[in-house]
Amino acid sequence: MRIRLRRFWDNLNSGFWFFPAALLAASALLAALTLWLDENYFEGRQPSFDFLWAGHADGARELLATVAASIITVAGVVFSILIVALALASQQFGPRLLRNFTRDRGNQLSLGVFVGTFLYCLLVLRTVRHGPGETAFVPNLSVTTAIVLTTTSLGVLIYFIHHVATAIQAENVVAVVGRELDAAIRLYFPDSARTHRNETGDADGFDFSTAAPVPARRTGYLQAIDTQALIRLAEQHDLLVRTTRRPGHFITEGTPLACVYPAAKCTPGLAQAVCDTLMVGNQRTATHDIEYSIYQLVEVAVRSMSAGINDPFTAIACVDWLGAAITQIAHRSFPPACRYDGQGRLRLILNMVDFEGIVNAALDQIREAARDDVAVSLRILEVLATIAGQAPTSEQRRILLKHARMVRAQCETAFPEEHDRAAARERYEAVMRAAGEVN
Repeated sequence: MRIRLRRFWDNLNSGFWFFPAALLAASALLAALTLWLDENYFEGRQPSFDFLWAGHADGARELLATVAASIITVAGVVFSILIVALALASQQFGPRLLRNFTRDRGNQLSLGVFVGTFLYCLLVLRTVRHGPGETAFVPNLSVTTAIVLTTTSLGVLIYFIHHVATAIQAENVVAVVGRELDAAIRLYFPDSARTHRNETGDADGFDFSTAAPVPARRTGYLQAIDTQALIRLAEQHDLLVRTTRRPGHFITEGTPLACVYPAAKCTPGLAQAVCDTLMVGNQRTATHDIEYSIYQLVEVAVRSMSAGINDPFTAIACVDWLGAAITQIAHRSFPPACRYDGQGRLRLILNMVDFEGIVNAALDQIREAARDDVAVSLRILEVLATIAGQAPTSEQRRILLKHARMVRAQCETAFPEEHDRAAARERYEAVMRAAGEVN
């Protein structure tokens, strides 16, 4: 249930409507509160309160109408600016990064404040009464609040212009994605003290060739696995479940998502229950897919090295952030592949990503794209040396050395200048020294 709630909240938070809609609701509640105070406490007492609006009904109507018209115009301009910023970001950084702009709290706050102020003015405007056969009513506190909200909106407009101008800068885009990757690492690898085993040796006694496959019921990306619900289901029916896909994999309807042992217990109802714990959606998310967060930086780096953009400095920044992420992962414990019930019986075996898979995801595409780029290739070797110097295990250093050898071999064949090839060899030797391969 917690995973489903987190996935639901992530979907809400990634949209561009939820936070502004919440501010709209808050504006309606504020209007109701100030109007109630006007009717029950402040009416006829404005001389005692110097800060209240002291004008007549016609002036209040004109003020509220002017503010509402102006604010909705500003909201339209803000929306237009956001659309232009999203188009530029999609073109330069990739369409998958649009999610970072739509979930940006600064953009959501700006739009929410403008439309909230507009709604507040409309709700207050309809209560102003002064004419034949009517009981005069001028909501002085509410009009004063509208003036305060208008002043706040002016400040938010200045903030929004500054925020958009800085948010689309390449360095800030890379930094935001890098910090989101850092947050995803802390969520995916919460334990940095103990060492979990990812081996599945406890399952050696089970013949999974006779297990019953559980086919996917829909096509899309596997976004999350409710492991607790899956363990409870396996314990309830006394069986062992093994997932064949992990979050981030694309699933085609009918292909096996998991297998159940023993096969005799896999009824259609049980297969449906297993599928319900494996959440499939239209796109990858960062909630349980660490590779997705890595690929966001990789996409920015690869695009920046394309002929149309040709920005190696952005690619170098991406390599730096990826290096910091790999260093952090090297010191954290991977979640266990084998999961047990309360009595210590094996109930679930997960398809898990490992350190080598993460390094491959981070560096393979960038290395290929940087084949003819001296600066980025050399920076990859420098980052590998930094990671290797801090990697705690020999297996991790072996993986890093493998990538360093591939980069060096690529440099030897792709760089026409001997000076550049010598620089690559020098940095490769630094990786070897950091990994303890050279005295």
